[in-house]
Amino acid sequence: IFWLGLAQARSVTIRTFAYPRLMITGPRAVGASLRSRSWHACGLCNNVASYSTTPVAKGTSRLDYGETLQTLYGVNERIDVVKQELENISKLDAALGNPCDDFKVLHVTGTNGKGSVCWKLANALTASGYKTGLFVSPHISSFRERMRIDGQLISEDEVVEIASELMSTAAANKIPATFFEYVTAMAFVHFSRNNCDAVVLEVGLGGRLDSTNIVKNPLVTVVTNVGIEHKKILGSTVEEIAFEKLSIAKAGTPMVIGPDVPLEVAKDVCGKASAPLHVCERVIDSDMQRDFDEENKVCVRTVLDLLGFDRARTSAALEMRPPCRFEIVDVRPRQTHILDVAHNAHALGKLFSTLELRLDSLRGDCPVERLNVQVVLALSSDKDLDKCISEILVHKKVVNKVYLTQAFSSRAQDSSVLEREFASVGGSQGVPECCVSSSVSLALEQSCVDAERGDFDKTVTLVCGSVFMMGEAREYLCMSEAVDPEGVVHKGPKL
Repeated sequence: IFWLGLAQARSVTIRTFAYPRLMITGPRAVGASLRSRSWHACGLCNNVASYSTTPVAKGTSRLDYGETLQTLYGVNERIDVVKQELENISKLDAALGNPCDDFKVLHVTGTNGKGSVCWKLANALTASGYKTGLFVSPHISSFRERMRIDGQLISEDEVVEIASELMSTAAANKIPATFFEYVTAMAFVHFSRNNCDAVVLEVGLGGRLDSTNIVKNPLVTVVTNVGIEHKKILGSTVEEIAFEKLSIAKAGTPMVIGPDVPLEVAKDVCGKASAPLHVCERVIDSDMQRDFDEENKVCVRTVLDLLGFDRARTSAALEMRPPCRFEIVDVRPRQTHILDVAHNAHALGKLFSTLELRLDSLRGDCPVERLNVQVVLALSSDKDLDKCISEILVHKKVVNKVYLTQAFSSRAQDSSVLEREFASVGGSQGVPECCVSSSVSLALEQSCVDAERGDFDKTVTLVCGSVFMMGEAREYLCMSEAVDPEGVVHKGPKL
């Protein structure tokens, strides 16, 4: 199979992965699945590839989709210091006619669970008959995932058109916008022009100085929970981080918080902002408590009840999960993969508890002693490795082998560092057998080969950690979805 991922005149690099008994070639490698994706660079489906990396001279033609993404991803590289503040996004929004005022907003932040809460809320609003926008970050396989309306991704043409307008407007008004400011403004314009009734808006980082926090009168603000993260930006204590997140509170707008948000900080911030405070009930069932998604459901139900939504019409939405949240993928007989973006100690602890809870259903009729459980793990360099690894080792009895790897990201933790930390944290307690790979694809390939050769009736492989590893994992597993042109990759910001 030959893949044309670049312009006609360019040479093509063909990537081949040796999957057990199956040769996978190219970015996703199953020709039959390509027609259901928005990627048109396959020679089997089209005669001419649609993506060119040839620079376009100014004044001759607008950039195509791939070139537009390259330009957006390069924005922060041309800025001396990328800092959080609201001045640029406020100016840009005003220059565009204040599109962020054209729809009702549900504004959501939190250390863990905010992506799932946003997903459930957006689906609940759609099910209730409202034209609903959803803005999330970062994306997994395609930039277009960041903004969708009633489940429909923004189109490539719309990305190109709005990005061109944003950059022209910023240049004309001398606004040195960052990547995330451009993306946030793009979402506002997209939702406004498509006449959305409501938008579920996920905070990018923190809350107080996040670009999404220029919205003036949201229907509700939500803080799912608070844990230690991004200490260089948000603060070194839970209370400091809680203040940053809780500061999306607005006068007269109800704020819903999870039970693990510091209550005294919440009372103080909401009191000063004149925002009514509502605290979610804690999940007390022992089994339900082990599944992080149960907390997300309680949070969403609290919001929907507060806003007066019908429970019967929204109940199905509460059961929905976004991609890479305990997402079960069966790609081969006797092998099941689970994808999850749990990327900090708290989330990893919940994830492995959920795994143990659901192992019986996952193994089916396979005897316990014939079940092989393995983990493919990649983390970002700003995570507390000791705590993350400690949470995993609590559940080491159910894990036979761990494949340590690293995502293609500027923030990726080197896999050799993960290996040393596993040995150090494990100490005399011992750790599962570890295998180190330089890429997610290689780690998955090795894990699949080992599963095929091993004396097991079934293998469950948990792929977890950095969100930046998931695109490559989904590519390897040949999942059918929208993807961006080959070679156009967002490596993520350095924090």
